[in-house]
Amino acid sequence: MTGVMSWVATVALVVGLAVMTLGVIGMVRLPSLLTKMHAASKAVVLGAALVLVAVAIVGDAPTAAKAALTAAILLLTTPVSAHVIATTVLPEPSRTGVAARQRVPDGKEG
Repeated sequence: MTGVMSWVATVALVVGLAVMTLGVIGMVRLPSLLTKMHAASKAVVLGAALVLVAVAIVGDAPTAAKAALTAAILLLTTPVSAHVIATTVLPEPSRTGVAARQRVPDGKEG
C-alpha cells in the first residue's frame, strides 16, 4: 500500500468517525423523535460507509468485497427502516399531511 492510499484511508476513517459523532450529538440535542431518527440514520449511512471505504483501502481483496457488501446493505436497509419507524410513530391523518376524507351519504367523498 502506498503512502497516498494510507492517507486517503486515514482521512476517510477520521471523517467517517466525525460524521457518526455528529449524528450522536444530533440524537442528544434534537427535540423530537423524528429529527433524532433523521440524524441517526444519515450519520450511520454516511459515517459507516466512509469507515468501510477506509477498511476497503487498507484491506486485501476479500476484505474490500466484504466492506462493499456491508456498505451496500446499509445503503439499502437504513432508509427503509427509518421510513418504517417514522410511519409507525406518526398518527394516521398526519402521515400525508392531509386530513382523512370522510364519506357522505350520497356516495361522494367530502
